[in-house]
This record gives sequence, structure tokens and C-alpha cells, in this order.
Amino acid sequence: MKRVLGTALGLCVLVAATACSDSVDTGGTPSADIVDIPYTRYVLDNGLRLIVHEDHKAPIVAVNVWYDVGAGDEKIGKTGFAHLFEHLMFNGSEHFNDDYFKPFDRVGATGMNGTTNQDRTNYFQVVPTTALDMALWMESDRMGHMRAAVDQARLDEQRGVVQNEKRQGENQPYGKVFLTIFENTYPDGHPYDHSTIGSMEDLNAASLADVHEWFDTWYGAANAVLVVAGDVEAEDVKARVEKYFGHIPSGPPLIKPDVSLARRSEPSRIVLQDRVPQARVYKVWNVATVKDRSVDHLSLASDVLAAGKSSRLYKRLVYDDQIATDVGAFVMTRQFGSLFLVLATAKPGQDLAEVEAVLEEELETFLASGPTGAELARAQASQRASFIRGVERIGGFGGKSDVLAASEVYLGSPDGHRRQQENILSATVADVHGAATEWLDDGVLTVEVRPFATYTTTETTLDRSSGPPEVTDFPSASFPARETAELDNGLGVILARRDAVPVVNLTMLLDAGYASDQFALPGTARMAMGMLDEGTTSRGALEISDTLDSLGANLGAGSNLDVSTVSMSALVENLDESLDLFADVILNPSFPEDEFERQQQQQLAGIGREKVQPVAMGQRVLPRILYGEGHAYSNPLTGSGTEESVGALDVDALRSFHDTWFRPNNATLIAVGDIAMDELLPAIEARFAGWEAGDVPEKNLAEVAPQPETVVYLIDRPDSAQSIIFAGQVAPPKGDPANLRIEAMNDIIGGGFTSRINLNLREDKGWSYGARAILLDAAGQRPYYAFAPVQTDRTAESMAEIDREIRGIRSGGSRPATADELAKVTDQNTLTLPGRWETNGAVMASLIEMTRFDLPDDYWDTFADAVRGVDLSDVSAQADRVLQPDNLVWIVVGDRERIEEKIRGLGLGEIRFLDADGNPVEG
Repeated sequence: MKRVLGTALGLCVLVAATACSDSVDTGGTPSADIVDIPYTRYVLDNGLRLIVHEDHKAPIVAVNVWYDVGAGDEKIGKTGFAHLFEHLMFNGSEHFNDDYFKPFDRVGATGMNGTTNQDRTNYFQVVPTTALDMALWMESDRMGHMRAAVDQARLDEQRGVVQNEKRQGENQPYGKVFLTIFENTYPDGHPYDHSTIGSMEDLNAASLADVHEWFDTWYGAANAVLVVAGDVEAEDVKARVEKYFGHIPSGPPLIKPDVSLARRSEPSRIVLQDRVPQARVYKVWNVATVKDRSVDHLSLASDVLAAGKSSRLYKRLVYDDQIATDVGAFVMTRQFGSLFLVLATAKPGQDLAEVEAVLEEELETFLASGPTGAELARAQASQRASFIRGVERIGGFGGKSDVLAASEVYLGSPDGHRRQQENILSATVADVHGAATEWLDDGVLTVEVRPFATYTTTETTLDRSSGPPEVTDFPSASFPARETAELDNGLGVILARRDAVPVVNLTMLLDAGYASDQFALPGTARMAMGMLDEGTTSRGALEISDTLDSLGANLGAGSNLDVSTVSMSALVENLDESLDLFADVILNPSFPEDEFERQQQQQLAGIGREKVQPVAMGQRVLPRILYGEGHAYSNPLTGSGTEESVGALDVDALRSFHDTWFRPNNATLIAVGDIAMDELLPAIEARFAGWEAGDVPEKNLAEVAPQPETVVYLIDRPDSAQSIIFAGQVAPPKGDPANLRIEAMNDIIGGGFTSRINLNLREDKGWSYGARAILLDAAGQRPYYAFAPVQTDRTAESMAEIDREIRGIRSGGSRPATADELAKVTDQNTLTLPGRWETNGAVMASLIEMTRFDLPDDYWDTFADAVRGVDLSDVSAQADRVLQPDNLVWIVVGDRERIEEKIRGLGLGEIRFLDADGNPVEG
């Protein structure tokens, strides 16, 4: 499994086990297996650490700021402060006293976010290179000039948002597990004795003075690391950073907790009750810090235990004994002590005590003998491949800027990842076995004291009164060139050549998807695609898994509403063997009976989870109401089917699905990566030329009429801390000539963070952690729904606000779209294009979109001009055409006893009651 650097509110920063930091070439030739990220490091006179990485493959730049402060620095009675302050950092600073996202929306920024864990808080974005000054100005203004902008109103607003985020997380199945783990693995007063999001009581008690103190203490320049990575030059970046950040004070001397690992010597047990469909057991050990070599070896141990089908725990509990539906193992690495976790989820009806006994038996066997050489080699290859794929990006979790910052903060140097990669790749069986036996039992205490250096600030002549630098120059976007071919049997081949990393991504795209279930039992497509890698006529499931691990390749299969896909990511050096496996899985699946029974039980268990997970409950019910029986889109949006339909499936049904839909004349093979067409095409012909064409059924995508009138459906979920609101209808297909105008309208009303519905319910009211209007892509009429998880006591009020927003944007409504709103979404949809295709995966997604919806060859080349051609009259016309406030299907999942009366008072329409399967319930 991957190592997890801390946790923040359900946001885990996943770092490839080979790196929670990344390296630089500081002289000499690195080992061929070690991945380098060259950098230049500076320290400003005020103590700000600046790390610059040059990557000129796209005209974009990542700006990533890490502050060495997290939930572990909070005082007793002040839990949740680090994360609450992260929210406040997006609400305006002294010289830009407005929503932080606004100027970035206008320049095509991507990947903007902020996260908090127990050790650090970070803020990041990717912008066009021409917007670097603006991004640095904004980050420096909130670093140096934040205090005056935080007032009581903003504190109260974001307090409400954070509390709704807490409710939303804890309202999920297993949502209280990690809070329980933190409270019971560390003693009271330890920095890690509480969750990052904090307690409701402490959040309610947070005062403005507390917030100001937090900023004054922790947000000084000397406590921050700034990483700039992308199409830049190091010395130029240094000059810009000195201009914008040089005057910011270093901050006071800090007292950082440097405490015992709190290694546990006595076992204890907690029994936690929650609304979940399956019992689950976790095993947790306190282990070494992120800097300790043994943690890297423990990450390999976790892979051997639970990564892949041939891992110890998966093979025994899920595959052989079939008493569990999933297992997991990972290391949560942190500065003052890490956690090693193992978990297993019991199959429905299975005795949890038996699952726990078998899990412990496998752990004891592992601790007695360690991994085999083959197991260790697979784990090492998998982790190296994962790291290579992560650092293709300059931004985002696991991207180069993230890795450099993590290395500096956690390991004291931007090249700290190199040591971790070496630890991983040089590890022996004895190393991994030794780490497991040392730490999955007792532990030791290490105390470290760091001196505080003396810093100075520089004089500044920078005038901030006029706001951030205006960005007027933008790089142009260019979609990669495509080459096409077709085999004699009708299989289309599309290639986009990209040589940034030695990887080739392949996707076999088939016109099937969940919609094909109209010719079979609901859930067939999902089950069939899920079983493709469970065995072929010449390979078993474990052999497939082992081959993938040894090749450093990834294989996946799945479906969405319209299409099914088989995808592979292969290293160029192993492409031939990887293609052999890819073709074998596509052409020769065996659907073995014993594997089918196990997969069937897992899909049934998944349906059980969907029926208690609030969002999935609504997604299961909505399509049948919108489309009616017999339509290709009438089954649950999850594609999982029903307990009755999946229970009735057999192997013959899956073979029939494959025989029907897996035809070359119904498929397109898309390749993106480091290969030429004259190399790719012969390889494809050698493996797929014998694939036989055949007739394929035509799916029923007939147009359906709007609902005759608005109806409100309530699904009772007693004791819910939140209600989940859906307001659904159908919308024109993705291929509609007016699609870009429809999407512009939706972006304004609910498509993003600064859209009307989210600003209303989250930012203005503080009733929700996030609300959107979802316009799902589809070849036929699309499912279209407003969606909002809200606190229970504001359910009816939130529904009224959603209704008001839908009506307001239509002609004659109270709030027609404005020129500023349209300009913002236009900029966001066009100026993000230069960075949109940074990775092979992103190019693949755009090629799949073109193929799935039969878009013209120049679609992406003309996309920006087409978006800029949308005007306010177009938005108004599509709002009138698409939005149907008097014909909506409202679905509310929540505590009926607490919400029904006020919903009735809204008078939206008839109220009906459903169970989790969508069946009527007597009122």
C-alpha cells in the first residue's frame, strides 16, 4: 500500500512509499533506478525557504506553500484551529479583501486547494507562467497581511463551514474510526491525541483573538517553505520571491512539540457502534517517525500484506477463505511518530471474530518469517512505478512541488526523497522482516531539540495598495497531435505521442457501459468488467496480479453510463510483455466460477453499503424516477444493480456480455505515451487482428418527457447529522449543438466552488461543506441534479434556496446571469487549457471524450474560441430551455422525523416516501 503522510479531515496526503519527499542532483550520477527532481534552494534573509524546480514541458507553474504547523501544535481546548485557519486563508487578505479564488479563476488556475494534517498546513495552485507574479502576490499577501482581514463575521462563517465538514465526514460509514484511533493510541496531552478537524465544542469556543494569535505565532516567513516548479528559471523566481516576500517578518521563536512516540506496550480494545452494513476490524501500532529508515521498510511490509490480489491478507481472507470483502495495510507517517494500520472488512453475515483470528494468524506467520524475495521485488517495482507516475505532474498530491516541499519540511532537505527511494529499492528481506519484528511489538523514545536561528527582514518599496499584479498575457493551448489507423476488423486506433516519461497508457474503449444492462440483468456490465482480470484461458487471477507487479504495470477495467473500458499503464521498457497481458485479458477472459461467486458476494456487499451511504442512496433511486422502466439509463447511477438482479447473475451472463459487446467494430484503442505509430500499430495488429467483428445491439436512449409536476421523495435515515438533497431532471445530451452554452449556464449556477449554489449554502449561510449542480456526461439525455449535503436543521431552508437559485437565473427571474459571472467561467474553461494536458492521463481523458461523443477532430483546437463565443443571451436561453423548476424530482435522504414538517411547509409538491431500494413506503 502507499504511505500516508498524516490525515486531515478525510483528506489524506498520499505519498508514494518511495517518496514523501523528492531528490535533486547535487553532483555525481544518480543510480539508474533513483528518480531525480533537480532543484535550487535559497533561504531569504527573513528565513523563508525557497525551492525552485525547472520543468519546461508545459507553460505552467506550480506554487506550493507549506507552513510547519498542524493540528499537533494546537493547545488543549483549542483543537481544530489549524484547519479552521486554513479555511480563513481563502477568505481575503488586507490588500485583497475578497474570495481568494476569484483572481485565479480569471487566469485559468487549476489544482487549487489547501489541506491540513497533524504536522503541516499547505496551500497550492497551478497557473499559467504569465500569472506567476499574481500568484506570488496573493500568497505573500496572505502570509504577511492576513491578520487585519479576519473579522468576526468571517470567523463565524468559516466556523460553520468547518462544522458542516465535520458532520459530513462523521456522517459517512466508518466516519468516526480515525477520531477513535487518535484518541486511543496517544495519551491525553500528546500532540496527536485528537483529530485534525477538532471538536465541536472547541470550534464553537474559537475567538477572534485566538485566530489572530495563531496567525502571529505560526505564519511567519521562517516557518514556511515555498516551492515554485514549472516553466521558470531559478534566479528569476528568486528575484520575484524577494520582491513579494522579502519584507515579511520571520515570526517569533517557536516551541515545537518533540515528544515521546507514545509506544504502546499493553493491548486494549474499543468497540465502536456505527451505521454500517459490514463489520470491520482495525489493528494499529505506534511506530517510528517519518525520518526513520524502518518506516520505509514498514511500507514495503504493508504492501506485502495487503497490496494486490496475491498479498498475504487479500489472498487468505478475500480470495481463499472468502470471509472478508476487502483488506488494507498502510503506514501513516508523521514527524513525532507514525502509525502502522491493518484492516479487514468482514463479508456480510460473517463472524468478525473469525476474520480477526485469521488476520492475526497471517500477521504471526509474516512476523515469523518475513516476506519472500518475490514478494519484496513486486512491492519494490510497484512503488517505483507509482512514484514515476506521480512526479509526471508539477502540482497536486504526489507531484514534484508536493514532493520537494514534503522533503524539506519532514526530512530537512528537498532531496530527502532520494534516501527514501534508496531505502525502498535497496531493502532486503532481512530489512523488511527486521522492521516488522521491531515495531509491530514495542518501541523506543527519541527526543530532539532544534536551535532557533537569527533572521532579519528586508526593506520593501512594493506598493500593495493597488492589489495584485494584473495578468494580461496568457500562454496559448495546444492539444497534442493525434494519429489514427484502423485494423481490417474495424478496430480503430488513436495515438497521441508524448515522451515526458517512459510510460505508455492504453485504453480499449467499448460502446457498452451501464446502459447495456437493458439487455441483461442490472449490474451485469459492472460485474463482467470487474472480473476481466480474475482469469483468462491461460492465466489465473494471481498470475495476472503477479505479472503486473513484476512489470510495474497497472491494469483496470470498468464502466460508466455509456462505455466500458480496459486500461493499462505500462513502462516502455516492458511494453511487449505488458501488451501480451492486455490483449489476453480483453480477448480471453475465462470468468472462473469460483472467482464469480466471490465477486458476486463483493458486489452484493457493495450494494448493501450504497443503501446506507447517504449520497449513494439518492443516486440509486433518482434514475428510475427520471427515465422510467425500460430506458437504458433507468438503473442506479452506480451501475451496481440490485440485490435481486446481482443475486440472479451467473457466469453465462458475463460471458454473454463479453461475446455481445467485445467486438472490434464496437471498440477503439487509444494510446498516449512514448511510442511512435509505426511501432504501436504492428504490435496491436499482432495481438488484435484475429479479433472477430460482429453485430452489436442498439441501446434504447429514447427521449423522455419532463416530470409532469414536482414531487418530493423522502428516504428516512434516522439520526443523520446531515440531510442529502437532490433536485433532479433530465438535460440535453452531451452532443447537443448547444452543449457549451448549457455547460456555461450550469457553471454559473452550480458547476464550481464560486458558483451560486455553493456560495449561497456554504459561504453565505454556512449550512453545507459544499453544494453543486451536477451535469453528468451522457450520449442520451443527461441526468442533471443539484446536490447538497446540509445540516439537518436547515434542510427545508436549503431546499428553498436551491429552488430560488434555479428560478432566479431564468428569464424574468430575480438574478439573471451577469457579465462578470460569464467572464469568470469563460476564463476558467479557456485559460486552464495550457495546463490541462500536462499528463498522459489527462490527454487520454480528452481523447476518450472525443471518441465517446463523436466530437469533431478539431474539437479541442477550436474549443477556446467556441467557449468565448457564448454570450449572456445564450446563457439565458439555455436556462429557460433546460431548467425545469416546476418539474423537478426532489430526493432528500435524512432523518424524516426532524425534517418532514418543514419540507411540507415549502409547498414544493406532493411528498412521497421511499425505502433505500426506491420502493414506496406508506406515509
